[in-house]
Amino acid sequence: MTFRLSILLAGAALAVALGASFARGASAPASLESWADTTHGWRSIGRQNMFGGYPAIQATENGGRSWHTVRRQASYGITEIQRTTASDGIVFVPRPRDPVFVRTDNGRRWRPIPLVPRGFPVQASGRDVFWIAQPDSRRLYRMRDALLGQTGTAVVASLPANERFEAVQPVPGGAAAVANTFDQNPQFSLVVYRYGTVRTFSIASKPLICPGSVHTFSIDWPVVTVVADEVLSNPGPLGACLFGVGTVAFVSSDGGATWTQTTSP
Repeated sequence: MTFRLSILLAGAALAVALGASFARGASAPASLESWADTTHGWRSIGRQNMFGGYPAIQATENGGRSWHTVRRQASYGITEIQRTTASDGIVFVPRPRDPVFVRTDNGRRWRPIPLVPRGFPVQASGRDVFWIAQPDSRRLYRMRDALLGQTGTAVVASLPANERFEAVQPVPGGAAAVANTFDQNPQFSLVVYRYGTVRTFSIASKPLICPGSVHTFSIDWPVVTVVADEVLSNPGPLGACLFGVGTVAFVSSDGGATWTQTTSP
């Protein structure tokens, strides 16, 4: 499954204040469309509100030749949509109380998904849900068969005290997350959980990545793309980063095993 999604961190503070975020990275603008395959898709419609949410979403079962409304959400709106299969998907309603994630049988039944502990970003992979627990961002959680109504959760990956997850994306059989080390020996990594096994791949060990600097984290498995702000010098401890004027793009064509790097002004 291909998710043409990006991470924009400008909305992170709003997402935290609202208790969770369904997004790639810390936050993201509302995705206008999400496709499970070339035939089954969802799209957001209507005028965006102050939260960036849309008042309704529509579905197509014939590749976009016709659409029908499957959910209306006048209050708060729907800021993110992700259709995962022909019958399943999740949406994010940025309301400050109660569970904010709901599941669907393509609009016939909607139920909240209770994320405990709360966290963001959140991604569905198949019928599982993965998210980064807040506020320390050191644990990646999985709710197995969440889209089937199950609510049991488990930690599938955890980081040392000086590391943080910054973004998560679905991959076949699980999820992958970007991890950042904030100290004098910075390390930028990709943590991949697939079919019950966790592997960590080094993306860069130079001081190129500052906290909260990731712009894009996208996966078209096994191709992984990460774009972040360039750093002028050793960022040192958390809060001591100096941003450059360009960006750094990291691309792996083999699921994180090897990487190429380019810098743009």
